[in-house]
Amino acid sequence: MRLRQRGLMWTRPGSRPMRFIAEQQMDAGRVAFRWRARFGAGPMRPFSVTDAYEDGAGRLEGRLAGVRLFRSTGPDIDRGQVMRYLAELAWLPDPRANREVRWTDLGPDAAEVAADSAGGRAAVRLHLGAGGDVLEAYAPDRPRSVDDGSVPTPWRGVFSDHGELGGVRVPRRAEVSWELPAGRFTYWRAEITALEAITAG
Repeated sequence: MRLRQRGLMWTRPGSRPMRFIAEQQMDAGRVAFRWRARFGAGPMRPFSVTDAYEDGAGRLEGRLAGVRLFRSTGPDIDRGQVMRYLAELAWLPDPRANREVRWTDLGPDAAEVAADSAGGRAAVRLHLGAGGDVLEAYAPDRPRSVDDGSVPTPWRGVFSDHGELGGVRVPRRAEVSWELPAGRFTYWRAEITALEAITAG
């Protein structure tokens, strides 16, 4: 699936929001995605970020006018990116079709989804609404980057405005937060502007 998004991101609590437009590709048959966002206002958006999990490895990379500013890789990035993919199963037409993802039903309105990564088992709990809509994704221990490494931190995604895009019923709005000791910090909020199925070529 290919998704197009627009929204806001915050780098830390109390910071000014940064506007972005993004395109994301998600593989429905294996755990893999690539999200590329461009930040700024107007037609010129020289700062870009790529968030991805491809060929069994995760990465987070930022560039300014094509020059790399940072690149993060390693087992914690791998595990965190798999958690992101699991939460975003909400945007696939048949989220149970991926055989790399293990589903455990936890009742009529909840399920755990899990997959392996180089950083260990990654698992996310999904809260489901009527008809199987994904309303929320939660993990108590997603790795969060800090100055000297990463720390496991409760992490939550909330999905809303479910409706049809590209012939598929999906949530058209979402926001993602860290649950920090000082309180919840929402760092990403966006709407899906387009969605289409693509085939490998």
